Amino acid sequence: MTTERTSTQRQTRRHQVVRRATESAQYEIGGQTYEVPAASVCSGIEIKPVYRGDDLQDFDESKDLGEPGGFPFTRGIHPTMYRTHLWSFRKYSGAGTSEETNGMFRRQIAAGYNALSVAFDLPTQLGYDPDHPKVEFDVGRVGVAISTMDDYTAMFDEIDIAGAGVNFTINAPAPIIYAMHLVLAERRGIPWEVLRGTIQNDPLKEFVARGNFVFPPQPAVRLACDVVEFARKHTPKFNAITFNQVHIKEAGATSAFALAASFVNAVEYIEEMKRRGYHIDDFGANMTFNLYGDMEFFENICQQRAARRLWAYLARDRFGAEKTRTMQFKYSGGGGSGTSLTRAHPLLNIARIAYHALTMALGGSQMVSVPAYDEAYAIPTEESTELCNLVSALVAYETGVTDVVDPLGGSYYVETLTDEIEAKIKEHMAEIESWGGAVASIESGALAREIARQSYAWARRIESGEDVVIGVNMFVPEHEAPIELFEYDPRTRDRQIARVQAVRERRDSAAVEQALAVLSTATEQGENVIPPLMDCVRVDATMGEMTEALVQVLGRFDSPTF
Repeated sequence: MTTERTSTQRQTRRHQVVRRATESAQYEIGGQTYEVPAASVCSGIEIKPVYRGDDLQDFDESKDLGEPGGFPFTRGIHPTMYRTHLWSFRKYSGAGTSEETNGMFRRQIAAGYNALSVAFDLPTQLGYDPDHPKVEFDVGRVGVAISTMDDYTAMFDEIDIAGAGVNFTINAPAPIIYAMHLVLAERRGIPWEVLRGTIQNDPLKEFVARGNFVFPPQPAVRLACDVVEFARKHTPKFNAITFNQVHIKEAGATSAFALAASFVNAVEYIEEMKRRGYHIDDFGANMTFNLYGDMEFFENICQQRAARRLWAYLARDRFGAEKTRTMQFKYSGGGGSGTSLTRAHPLLNIARIAYHALTMALGGSQMVSVPAYDEAYAIPTEESTELCNLVSALVAYETGVTDVVDPLGGSYYVETLTDEIEAKIKEHMAEIESWGGAVASIESGALAREIARQSYAWARRIESGEDVVIGVNMFVPEHEAPIELFEYDPRTRDRQIARVQAVRERRDSAAVEQALAVLSTATEQGENVIPPLMDCVRVDATMGEMTEALVQVLGRFDSPTF
């Protein structure tokens, strides 16, 4: 490839730092007036070329900033932050069979990781058994296949599930996976109250993001809250729900809109728990968030600060929270994802990953999870995943950014942008709530339509060169660089089907039918489904059978046409 740039590349390069520049604006700098291209961050907030003290005329340090570890937690949820509470390191792992995934987990623990994060395949996320015709080509492809309690047990063979916090990225079938986790602990003699971990359990975002939904929105909320309700009583150290902004952002929404949608989703779950007679302080300490950050460096930092402050006021003033842990915005920082990476110049993605991790560190995340450089092609290899975690470790241990709490706090630009992002999130929340809230806007298609509109606008900006993406619309390589990719074993589906069939043959079929009937009755009567799900798990009911028993009562959701 020639190193000589075309005139188009030179023009794009000249405007690289003023993305989305569609018109000019005049600014006074140093007593002189300059006409420069107007600019904005991804969320549509106009930004000036320079910020001064008068941009913070209405800034109240005690109200808007506060001290680290103190309300409204703008500067972080711990007084000393990373000096004493460094973010956790974990790999998002899982592929093929439970034995293969178990091997990955053991190698991670041997390497020093103290937390695990499970990636499930699509059949598991949709509640299907591997022999269902709809999932013929998906078994074990993008995560581990969990069809029975045998699979679940094998996945954690010789792994201390009490000592290692486990994160589960699962939503619609989250109650079933949670029930399996409880039964495994029970069989190992581990008290439920010592279990640590996090289960995503946010089915609402699936309707407008990844599409891995099963039940209609309102029944999905009910099942998610069954997990929250059971967990508050029996697994108090287990985070029972994670409100996910990541996948909404990945679907094409702006950062501010994705946060607003996840906040409105959170409101829906909290209101359901209120209808059951609970106060937010009864369960709020075990609610977490998952945030996405892309290459919008300062926007990503400021959205974390804005989200902490907004959540603190929302929990206290709207829901009457009194406990500090309820008002603290606890989150894992998805510092980028496959959607922010490119197939072109794949090794350049390592630099993107580093910047992602740095923004999450400067923003104050409790867990930094960055993508692997090869995720624009396929699920990552173990080697690429290890490298991305080393990048996160490099940021933690070599850059010095962890030495000072909220090191950008007080910056004219950072404080102004934090305020403006918070205002934008509130504006979008009011808009979504005017459509009837999370469930109503999903059922009507209003929320999905708006995300699709934003996604289209985002794609058009890249196509036009208004947003620069190196390798896509600038410095485009002539050839894709060859890299080693994850290889799917085509025998995985046959092996998984054989495993499930072996379980079906050896189990007590009458006991399974009885357990599924009890589950159906409990669901019809509005009871918490976790106890009957555990009974189903104990007698080796399959993932597909338990899901179908719930579907027969609650229904299966079809997306509205819009």
